[in-house]
Amino acid sequence: MGSPLKLQEIANLSLESHGTSTPLGVSKKQRLVPLTLKYGRRLLNKFIAAKVFGPPKIPMLIVLCDAEDKNQTVLIGAHKEVKDSKLLVKVFVVRSNIMNASLLEEYFQKEDTGKGCHMVSQYQILDKKDGLGSLVLQVQWFDPLGQAKLTKLQAAEFCLQATVVPGSEQSPVFDLFCQLQRIQGFVESAKTGELPEVLSLTEVNVLSLLGDLLQKVKASNLGQQRVVKDHRQASSRSGMLSGAAKHLSLDSGYESDFTDELWAIIGSSSHYTEMVKSLNLIFCELRRGGIKAFIHKDNETTLAKLVRQSYSGMASFPSLTGQLPLQLIAEIGLEKMRKHYRSIFINNKLCTSEQWSLFFHALTPTFDDIMNIEELSLNLLCTLYDIMSKLHHCLEVVSVIDAFTENQPLASFTLAVMNYYKNGKLNWSQTFSFQMTALQAAPELKRVPLSFLRRENITEGVSTVECLMSEAPEDLNVSVSSASSDLSMDAGISKEFVIFKTEEDLHCLCTV
Repeated sequence: MGSPLKLQEIANLSLESHGTSTPLGVSKKQRLVPLTLKYGRRLLNKFIAAKVFGPPKIPMLIVLCDAEDKNQTVLIGAHKEVKDSKLLVKVFVVRSNIMNASLLEEYFQKEDTGKGCHMVSQYQILDKKDGLGSLVLQVQWFDPLGQAKLTKLQAAEFCLQATVVPGSEQSPVFDLFCQLQRIQGFVESAKTGELPEVLSLTEVNVLSLLGDLLQKVKASNLGQQRVVKDHRQASSRSGMLSGAAKHLSLDSGYESDFTDELWAIIGSSSHYTEMVKSLNLIFCELRRGGIKAFIHKDNETTLAKLVRQSYSGMASFPSLTGQLPLQLIAEIGLEKMRKHYRSIFINNKLCTSEQWSLFFHALTPTFDDIMNIEELSLNLLCTLYDIMSKLHHCLEVVSVIDAFTENQPLASFTLAVMNYYKNGKLNWSQTFSFQMTALQAAPELKRVPLSFLRRENITEGVSTVECLMSEAPEDLNVSVSSASSDLSMDAGISKEFVIFKTEEDLHCLCTV
């Protein structure tokens, strides 16, 4: 509509900041004092009548009203703009109304909408209040009569908006997140040079378990069973929604090698000195040439290279001082995660091997200007951790979509996130928007109730935006009855909806 007021944001009455308006609540919530419509109009008239010399210093005024007048007015406001030496004032008002779900269709047909309406509806598949994230199916279409019901699916545009909360115990990939967080501790310590006294709160007899592993390797029994479980993986899923993957297989579909088994043990070290002793024990066995362990051919960690070199007695063992032990352990942890993620992405056909390689290539800089080997190793380590974090975020998003929707194109969603992260920084709060076809959206429209509807039109120069919501913002003096699960899908999620109607009019007041 070209309005600087951005009627959509005003009519939505969003509690989240969009960068152009002050959100209702959050940091200034305690200072919100609704006015009566009478005093609000007086304040607005003074703002409009104030003389303007050049561009106005305060271009907009919005007044929060108590909604106690007969029209339940919740907001009034005005915007000043100087254009071609004329002062343009756009005045708007937002009124509320409570309506029973059974009357919605009648309400959205009773008015002459003139040139037709732009319609937007939303279906809340997953609510962020449940702690896992948000999945919203948004539908946009044009209707000549402004009807609430979408009659032609093929004429509409469908978009799935996904936001996940990392680290939620309800996530299908919560265990992988815990492993990644454990690796982050090693990476951060190696990067900052600050060596924490305690690396893990879990008491594990690392040296004893490591000794058992080395004996099994020398006896060629590696792989018969896991020597030690991942002690910091969380298995409690109390309060689960239904956050279990429907179609994705999230198990590791690869054979663990020697460094994977080392990570399962040394990664649970509780002290730096314990970690150094463990690495020294491994180095001693490699010097003796008694370890003929299985190592994946694409495993390029320092420990994997030392194992290969030890076969011919050519290994050169580094001094385990400073941050090097942390780097060595972080390397094998990241290598384990790389193999696990690759197995999930490739085996579930979320991407091809070529697409996987291109993703790594796009995110790995050359470091041609770095000559110091230690600095180069640390930079590569940090880069690999960043890549793993982005892959995990991608997997979080796709696995949640898989858990709460029906037969969606997970591969195309995966590639969309991977393409975003080829150039974008890691952002756990990022909302991803995925385009969908009518065929893909139809199952969700049938099973998920309506939670939001917006109608926008222009009649005789007056812009009007009507927003129907299943819940009203808590800052406003408007209440909606509780949800009911026995309503029809057309009726929506609640017995009653709140409707906010925003009208905007343009006035040319004077010459500046």
